[in-house]
Amino acid sequence: AQGAAETAQGLAETAQGAAETAQGLAETAQGAAETAQGLAETAASAAEVAKIEWQGSWAAGTYNQHDAVYHNGSSWIATATTTTEEPSGSATDWDYLTLGDAISSAMEPVVIATTLADARTAMGLKTAAVLDSVDEDTMTSNSDTKLPTQQSVKAYVDNLVGPVFFVYYNGSQTVTSNVDTKVTLTTEVFDTDSLFDNSTNYRFTPTKAGYYRFEFGAYGKGSTDTSFVVAKLFKNGADLGATYGNGVGGSYMYSAAAAYTDAASRGSILIYMNGTSDYVELYGRVFGAGTCTVNSAFLSGSFVRSA
Repeated sequence: AQGAAETAQGLAETAQGAAETAQGLAETAQGAAETAQGLAETAASAAEVAKIEWQGSWAAGTYNQHDAVYHNGSSWIATATTTTEEPSGSATDWDYLTLGDAISSAMEPVVIATTLADARTAMGLKTAAVLDSVDEDTMTSNSDTKLPTQQSVKAYVDNLVGPVFFVYYNGSQTVTSNVDTKVTLTTEVFDTDSLFDNSTNYRFTPTKAGYYRFEFGAYGKGSTDTSFVVAKLFKNGADLGATYGNGVGGSYMYSAAAAYTDAASRGSILIYMNGTSDYVELYGRVFGAGTCTVNSAFLSGSFVRSA
């Protein structure tokens, strides 16, 4: 009887082991099924990526679903069966592939791993419209939803800056009494765009149109007496004092008879220069007795703003 009981116990243990083995096989089969499902989903995703046809830069025409292009700083994929629509954040037939970074036609297209909705959420963007870019050098549209391209930002900033220069003369330039004489400004302190001719014509000819501010002055004398010295700015060969009034020529400094032998004058003005043919020169006039000379003078100018 004891042997029969032990045999029955052994059979029960064998049955339990068989049940556990069967459960393990069932779990293995379930894992294999899940793995197969994952492989199928991966294959489906790969098949979708394989459908992308890179077409290079966008041009007006007809595109098919899965065609990918580069346009306005981003890469796009056509979602409609066919489309002639231009890619943009508000377009209904296109969606983003990459945002704001050019993909060369010689490169393989790169697809972001997450959906655009997830990407926009991660970036804190609410709509596709805020991802639009604009290539506009003047920024006249004043958009609050479009980002400027690097080129347009550079062009806009470049338009805000312009040439500056400072030149002077220090010596003894003989002039005829009471006659306007161009001063030979030979020494440059700085000339950012190399636009001042300090060796031949002694003039500033800017290549950028806009408004410029000029400061100028002259010091001179007659060998025995000086009645006055005046510095004058000429534009295109004409005295600006004759156009806008003698005050443009700076302050006249008179002297009593034989009381003084030297005097100085300076002035400033803001004028428009066309950036092609306009130029300015410094003239000095010394009214005195004996030998008249300009002994020192200066001219500086700076771009203020475009028209």
